[in-house]
Amino acid sequence: MGIGLRLWGACALWLAGMAVAWAGGLQDLESFNAKVRTFEARFVQTVPAAQGQAARTESGRIWIARPGRFRWEYEGGSNQVILSDGKTLQLYDRPLAQVTRRPVDQALASTPALLLSGQGDLSAQFEIAEGPVRDGLNWVSLTPRNADTDFRTIRLGLSEGVVRRMELEDHFDQRTRVDFTQVQVNGPIDSAVFRLKLPPGVEVIEE
Repeated sequence: MGIGLRLWGACALWLAGMAVAWAGGLQDLESFNAKVRTFEARFVQTVPAAQGQAARTESGRIWIARPGRFRWEYEGGSNQVILSDGKTLQLYDRPLAQVTRRPVDQALASTPALLLSGQGDLSAQFEIAEGPVRDGLNWVSLTPRNADTDFRTIRLGLSEGVVRRMELEDHFDQRTRVDFTQVQVNGPIDSAVFRLKLPPGVEVIEE
């Protein structure tokens, strides 16, 4: 399964309205929820080498306008776009000339990227726990309450109220790490970023 497809099944992850008042990672998460309206960054996504498979790395950009909108776009490699306008989640696979669409309310439990957009209620969907400081970051782990998801655990590494790293672990013990750099918070983002322009001939699949 491609990295982009794994994020489709693990792509929403950041921060719906919830209140926490503990120190460390939970305090950073609370700060992110309270203060961040828009988020723009570059990312590097890495799947470590596994048995019989080489390590895979892809990069790209992410834009978030809370609540509900995000665009996760790969540059090269899988050449995919994952986009939410708050109502519909879309995965556009350019090499396959195919778009898959599903309602956001049906995708929240299986799509960590939606969490990044502040869509839905994290505390209802996940068990949330604070982790120890690691790599200079404060950590929060999110375990889905619904076992029927593509991932087993999501970890957020935060610093000064901003998410800097995301780690996904699926039911086959495969791990995906996403590092965010060149982060810009609460800057203007053109609304056109959250519209998907499709060339003629693209197949659309409704789920």
